[in-house]
Amino acid sequence: MRRYFWLLNYGAQLIYEPFGWTGSWYVDIVGFTSGRSEGVETVSVEDRYLDIVVDVSPLSHTPLGIGNYIRGSLSGLVEVAAGKHEIVAFAPTSLEGPSRIRSALAGTDVELRLWPLPASHAVRTLWSRVGRPAAERLLGRFDVLHYSDWMYPPQAHGVRATTIHDLVPLHFPQWCTRRTIAMHTRKFENAARTCDLVFVNSDFTGRDVEQTLCVPKERIRVARPGVRPIFRPDGAAA
Repeated sequence: MRRYFWLLNYGAQLIYEPFGWTGSWYVDIVGFTSGRSEGVETVSVEDRYLDIVVDVSPLSHTPLGIGNYIRGSLSGLVEVAAGKHEIVAFAPTSLEGPSRIRSALAGTDVELRLWPLPASHAVRTLWSRVGRPAAERLLGRFDVLHYSDWMYPPQAHGVRATTIHDLVPLHFPQWCTRRTIAMHTRKFENAARTCDLVFVNSDFTGRDVEQTLCVPKERIRVARPGVRPIFRPDGAAA
């Protein structure tokens, strides 16, 4: 099967494989090994398979802006992974949370690791602030951890990432509850200090994160919100 690919970054390639009369794009992760053969430099390319864990704690509430963004980005991640990488959605959540999260992610091909707990907010806060145990103790080995606004769990290895939607709790605290201010302020500080990548949903927020939190521009990626399939131009008039 022929492949056409472009290196997007070291270790990543965008691949097109023609399946019959239709084509399919997906993102692949590869490893490179340099060597020499009969005096000629060679490079071998080997597929790598990633374990990606995503904190979906906010989906324990009715999905609104942030919840819909989490759900949509997770669906997009599953699509580009094309079954080649394992994606785990996890959450220490309220006793009612697992059923709500399962409902929100119905139809999304991810493994769920949900831990219903009394006083789940206190548990998430304590886990984040104490900084132990490492997430690997609960989830096993992984390559990437993406955490939400609700906590910043510790990890021992792998790429660390999060999404920042806006900095309203810093700029306009009068619009927020004390819990929101405390939770987000600690998360922002942790993200600026520890994350390899910080995703934002607009260029404006990206500049704000760079200037206010002093996150280097090269660690920021803009991932704009999408439009759900239900919103179509050929539907009934409003």
